[in-house]
Amino acid sequence: MLLETLQSADVAALNALRSLIDPNSGWQVALVRFFSDVEVLVTAILLVVLWLDARFRKGNDEGRKKDALAFFYAVMAAFALYWILNFGLPARPRPESVSALRPLIDHLPDNSFPSGHGIFAGASFMAAHLLFQDKALAYGLLSLGIPMLLARVLAGVHYPGDVIFGFFLGAILVKCLLPRINSSRSRRSPAYVIPLRIASFFRL
Repeated sequence: MLLETLQSADVAALNALRSLIDPNSGWQVALVRFFSDVEVLVTAILLVVLWLDARFRKGNDEGRKKDALAFFYAVMAAFALYWILNFGLPARPRPESVSALRPLIDHLPDNSFPSGHGIFAGASFMAAHLLFQDKALAYGLLSLGIPMLLARVLAGVHYPGDVIFGFFLGAILVKCLLPRINSSRSRRSPAYVIPLRIASFFRL
């Protein structure tokens, strides 16, 4: 009964949010599509910037490069666990599979719950918050992650519950995984040493 109540509320929230936009408006659809992946793109750019910042600092700061690698590994580990969980969780059809809602972006016809973008947003925010002294990086990602998740709902490819659960799941996974990924022992392992050697060879 509780699950049915939550699902009904989720469907009602999706319909309420979707009613805020006109799916026949070109500029509104373009805006939704732009924001639907924006934080993923910015996170990738941020990793490149962090690496180059470390490269061109005095002494070629390997510690900062390892921070960038730890960030990457933590987010990817959370996303890998998402794929494992996704196969084990009961399938929840995408909204358009059970309604007349027309999706505004292309996507795989996979499980709607939890949201992979939600997990990515939560994982990237938590990794940046724990790894970097400058918390503006973390909250900058959060300020883009929230619109991205809202755009996924407005696009009709997720229910609000999918992205909310995904966000907190991603944050919790990184909170648990990062101490092991970023331990002093791990930072001496081939996972860190080999990328640094390859980068050094190419003077990066």
